[in-house]
Amino acid sequence: MAVSAAGFTLQTATGAPFTHRWADDPQAAITALAKAFGTAPKRSVIEGNAHVYAYTAYTWPGFVFYDVLLGEGNKPRAQVDTPTYVSFTANDVAGVKITAEFGLRIDQTVADVRAAKPDWGGDDSASTYYFERGRGTFYTDGVRDFGLIVTTDGKRVTEISYRYLTKSGL
Repeated sequence: MAVSAAGFTLQTATGAPFTHRWADDPQAAITALAKAFGTAPKRSVIEGNAHVYAYTAYTWPGFVFYDVLLGEGNKPRAQVDTPTYVSFTANDVAGVKITAEFGLRIDQTVADVRAAKPDWGGDDSASTYYFERGRGTFYTDGVRDFGLIVTTDGKRVTEISYRYLTKSGL
């Protein structure tokens, strides 16, 4: 599976790739991921607040697919900046290799992350690094291109997430 600014693509058993763009139908992605990973996900809800939408998290060991959970009074899905996003804590989930941009991978050293030239981060020992914070273009032309967030324990990469970022961050 290759994860990038626009979404992710995974190779299917039939040889035809499945591509999910961040604003695409979430059910098709959940079905494709369950088939690729060989099991149904664990489903949970991530509560929102006045500033952040709630999400349904579909979790497999090492990979989470998030789908916005809209309620009464929320904007329509087409107007949400982050209708879906992903995070992963493993380079391989059930035999499916996961790749990110910039050569970033789980368990990589902080020195390697810094060498990839993040836009921002690295200010403390267990830091978060941001790549391409300004490429999110949803509010200007409707395209959802996401930056990526690399979380470390101060020594190694522990999580990589793709979600909508503005130049100033989340």
